[in-house]
Amino acid sequence: MTFLQFLIFIVLITGVSVLITVLRGVLRKQPFPVMAKHVCTVVFLLYIVSILCLTFLVNRRAHSGYNLIPFAEPIRLLRSKHYEPLSLMVMNVFLFIPYGILAPVVLRDLHTRCTGHPRIIEHPLLIGVVFIVLIEIFQPIFRRGIFDIDDILCNTLGVFIGYGLFLVGRYFLIKRNPHNTR
Repeated sequence: MTFLQFLIFIVLITGVSVLITVLRGVLRKQPFPVMAKHVCTVVFLLYIVSILCLTFLVNRRAHSGYNLIPFAEPIRLLRSKHYEPLSLMVMNVFLFIPYGILAPVVLRDLHTRCTGHPRIIEHPLLIGVVFIVLIEIFQPIFRRGIFDIDDILCNTLGVFIGYGLFLVGRYFLIKRNPHNTR
């Protein structure tokens, strides 16, 4: 399966899943905030599965190794006028922005279901970084890529950008509706 085929498949699955979740909410006469949380949870779970599939199934590179020197390979290739590393780094940043946006919402809901206390888990960013590092650790083990410090840095930047967007969105929602402190 190529990356484009995989992307089309994930968009279709996400669309159908969101549609089913919204229809289920409408049929059960759930208020909009409840439906929105359910949609966020479905999208987040599909996003995590997509990241794992993209990393371990779509990526057909059967090699392993490691790169522990930050930005050494991209700088070397950029000096020789190869711009692909720059696009890969930008893609790695954008790939984890959705995590930073969705994780605080979904993890808060998960924490509420488990403990009965509604609050955001203190470190959704830490959980994101651990997830990224685990992916990088398992890539060489399963021979699906290398342990690359550049990927960790770019993915982590994406998580932080996404979390910043989440905080900005939450600020404007609270400002618009002061009674909504969530």
